Amino acid sequence: MHLRQWASPRRAQTGLVSFPAAAWIEPVPYGTVLIIGAWNYPLFVTLVPLVGAVAAGNCAIVKTAEAAPHTARALNNLIEASFERGHVDCVNGGPEAGLHLLEAGPDFLCFTGSTSTGRTVATEAARRLIPVILELGGKNPCIVDREVDMRSAARRIAWAKFFNAGQTCVAPDFVAVHHSKRYDLFSELSCAIHQFYGADPQKSPDFGRIISPKRFDHLMALLEKGGSAIIGGKSCRDHLFISPTVIEARGWNDPLMNEEIFGPILPVISFTDEESLLENLDTMRPLCLYIFSSRRSFQNRLARATRSGMVGINATFESIMSTNLPFGGVGTSGMGRYRGRYSFEAFSSMRSFARRSCGVGIPLQFPPHKLPFWLTKWVIRRLL
Repeated sequence: MHLRQWASPRRAQTGLVSFPAAAWIEPVPYGTVLIIGAWNYPLFVTLVPLVGAVAAGNCAIVKTAEAAPHTARALNNLIEASFERGHVDCVNGGPEAGLHLLEAGPDFLCFTGSTSTGRTVATEAARRLIPVILELGGKNPCIVDREVDMRSAARRIAWAKFFNAGQTCVAPDFVAVHHSKRYDLFSELSCAIHQFYGADPQKSPDFGRIISPKRFDHLMALLEKGGSAIIGGKSCRDHLFISPTVIEARGWNDPLMNEEIFGPILPVISFTDEESLLENLDTMRPLCLYIFSSRRSFQNRLARATRSGMVGINATFESIMSTNLPFGGVGTSGMGRYRGRYSFEAFSSMRSFARRSCGVGIPLQFPPHKLPFWLTKWVIRRLL
C-alpha cells in the first residue's frame, strides 16, 4: 500500500523563466546493492536493509557473518527459495569475501559492524565512489539525572544492556549518574538483574552467551583492567558465560570508558554538575543517547548540547526501533539512515526531470543582454 505511494513521481515547482514547463522527481534504483551483515543479529541486520533495497527496485548481494554459520546457512536457504538467482544472491565467508564483492563494484553498499572495520570498508568504497550506509554502533551514553524514577530507569537500563548479553549496537555502553543517586541506582540495578535472570544468571534461559572465545577473552581482559564489580563479575570460558556485571568506573579515563564494550559489562560513572558532564560527552558521536530524567529542561539541554544518531528519553531501544523512525548513526557511529520508508528512500536515487515546451520562451535569458547587468540579474532572479 505504501510502496506504490513512495515510488510515485513527485511533482516539483518550476520558475517563470522556464514557463510553460513541468518538473518532477522520480525514485529510481541504484542497481546492485551489497549488504554486509553482522553476527549479533544476523537476520535482522541483513533482512531489514534487503527489504528496502528490493522494494526500491534493486538487485542485491547479501554477505553473511562468518561468526554465525548456522544462521548464515539458514539465510542462504531462505534467499535461494525466495528470489531468482541474479536478483538476490547470498555469499557466505569472511572479510576476504566482503572485500572481493566490494572490488566487483556494486552500485551501493550497506555495512553493519564495528567502527574500525567500517573505516576500512568506507575507504575501499570511497576509492570506487560507491555510496554507503554505515551502521557502526559506538559507546552509547546513558545519563541518569538526580530527579528520576530510579526503579523504572534501572529496569529499562538493565533490560537494554543485558539483552543478548550486551551484544547489541544500541545497548547502553555506560551509565553516567548524578553522584547523589549512584547507590540508589546500584540497588535498583541489582534488584532488576535478579528479577530478570534469577540468583544464578548462568541457569537462566533468558540470558545469552558471548559469540566466541576470542570475544570472551577480549571482554575478560577489559574486565580485569576496570574497577571491582559492584554486581556480578562471574564468568565461565567453557560456556562463554559472563554474568551481568556492573562496575563503578574510576573516572572518564578508565579503560572501560575508552572503547565500545559490546558485552554484559556496564561501567557506571558519577557526575556532580551538568557542565562537566557535557564537556566529557562533547567529543562522543554515539549511535544512541539515553536520558533518564523527570526534568524537561535537563532532557532538552542534553539533547541539544550533544551529537548522536538517535535519542531515547526515559526509554531505551524499544522506542527508537520503530519503523516510523530513521535508524542510523553520526560520525564514528555511522552515516545514512534506513528503516521503513527511510529504507526505500536510502536505496533509491532521486532523479530529477524537467520538461519544457519548444514553442514558448523568454528572450531575455539568451545573450546578447541589452539591459544593464544589474537589471538583468534582478529580472532573472524574479523569474527563477
